[in-house]
Amino acid sequence: MDRRELLKIALDSVANQTRACAEAIVIDAGHDGSDALCAQYPFVRYVRQTTKGMTPARNEALRLVTADYVAVLDSDDYYEPRFLEVCGDLLDRGADVVYSRGYRVSGSKREPILVNHRQPEQFLRAMVDDNFLIASFVVQRTACFQKVDYYREGLALADDYDLYLKFCLAGFRFAHAPESLSNRLHHDGSLTLVYPADNIKTIAEILTFYGPEICRKLGCSMEQLLAPTEFRMARHFFERGDLSSSRREFQKILRRDPRQLRAWAYWLACLAGPLSLQVFRRLQKLKQRVEGQLSGWGLRERRW
Repeated sequence: MDRRELLKIALDSVANQTRACAEAIVIDAGHDGSDALCAQYPFVRYVRQTTKGMTPARNEALRLVTADYVAVLDSDDYYEPRFLEVCGDLLDRGADVVYSRGYRVSGSKREPILVNHRQPEQFLRAMVDDNFLIASFVVQRTACFQKVDYYREGLALADDYDLYLKFCLAGFRFAHAPESLSNRLHHDGSLTLVYPADNIKTIAEILTFYGPEICRKLGCSMEQLLAPTEFRMARHFFERGDLSSSRREFQKILRRDPRQLRAWAYWLACLAGPLSLQVFRRLQKLKQRVEGQLSGWGLRERRW
């Protein structure tokens, strides 16, 4: 909606694929001339949105897909030239869902993300612990959407996380393309940047919604299921500088399970005040530099 300039970057990246895209369906709710832009691309099928909201727009497009494979590219993201080739090859070999590494782009800065992720041995367990799939980094069989009744509507955020949990529960075969093949653009309109706390809350709601089935498959309690998300929320407050809220959240975690050493460390850092936050941020930058260097040398890969 009203993202003509960003949409051009996205469509150019589709046009430049080494494995041709049969059709790109664009659902438009804006009035900025995106229809004229789409007319310049012979592979684009332009549709005025008849539904309301982002998730219904995705479902509206997906129900029009006739190809066997489909990718969901947000209008503010774009592909590397070999994205469809590499991911399509893994689908040709039997995978149901393929996800790649990629880049986070913010202004002139471009940094690798998901470089330490590989295909986990237990995909559902990994998805509970860490929401590491990004919609614009994934290609899947169209039948996968049809079997789980598409995206669940009514969620303000994290509809892609909800979808991938459904894929896990349905038993689909995931495959990892260990190359950086897509780009996620961070800007003032990025929902996960504008509403990070709301995004974490929604993830907790999604886990609760599927909780009984997930707990049955993983052999865990609801309390254990929600623990990683609770920790993520407490850490979010800390990183934002809201030490009082962070301390309160970590106290809840420690009352339930005093063996959480990481929670104790954060709780003590909250008591130490703003100085501890400065130290934390410097350590985080150092950690990112070291991990980036190790990844560049091929010496570090996260093992699930």
